[in-house]
Amino acid sequence: NCDNIRQTGGGEEGEIADVVIVMERSGSMSGSLSAAQTGANELIAALGPYDQVGLVSFSTEGTAGGTDDSTLDADLTTDHTSVQTEVNNLSAGGRTNMEAAVERAHEELTVGDTFSEYDESGNARSGARKIMVVLGDGEPNEGTNVTDPESNVDPTEEANNAKDDDIEIFTIAYGSGSPSGILGDMASDPADYPNIDQFAFSADVSDIVSVFQDIGGVVGGGEQLILGKGDGEHDD
Repeated sequence: NCDNIRQTGGGEEGEIADVVIVMERSGSMSGSLSAAQTGANELIAALGPYDQVGLVSFSTEGTAGGTDDSTLDADLTTDHTSVQTEVNNLSAGGRTNMEAAVERAHEELTVGDTFSEYDESGNARSGARKIMVVLGDGEPNEGTNVTDPESNVDPTEEANNAKDDDIEIFTIAYGSGSPSGILGDMASDPADYPNIDQFAFSADVSDIVSVFQDIGGVVGGGEQLILGKGDGEHDD
């Protein structure tokens, strides 16, 4: 209707979603975490009242290479404001263990105990659309040995395991990250979802909020922002 908003979202009428936002909080995010937090809060604001959202963050502030490199900062809940508070409480430090975060988010999104190494809230709903939104600003440099050897820091296998459990994965390559690399490989294939144009995005400080809003429009099943060249490039 000429308002720069696409009227077709990814969700269907009456559909509910369980969404886990996976945010990097390593030291490399120290100068840009604030913009990422604003963007994540915009995504949360785009969700419907019956959609649940949770938050997982990751670095290596625990034991390097361990499962405690990621934390379930907010359980899946319809209390969106409480999750926004946890997003705002994140601080940057440490290295980058994306594997542990993807595994932990996978655990939170599935009904039952998928990985005994991680605790989950048990709030995942069997009839909900399951969505993971992963933000990273570069290549991972730590790994876990939960699903493959600790020496392998590539989280692609963990992402594929999640997709095998019907979890849709959106990825945002922030700053120096590239969606054509690991984050692009982790994202779901748009060919499998005819109502969604893409799952892998690139963003910088100037357009991170718009990218999160764009994903929020798809996830929430409502209107989706159409971003022009001046708002940042989106890559498949």
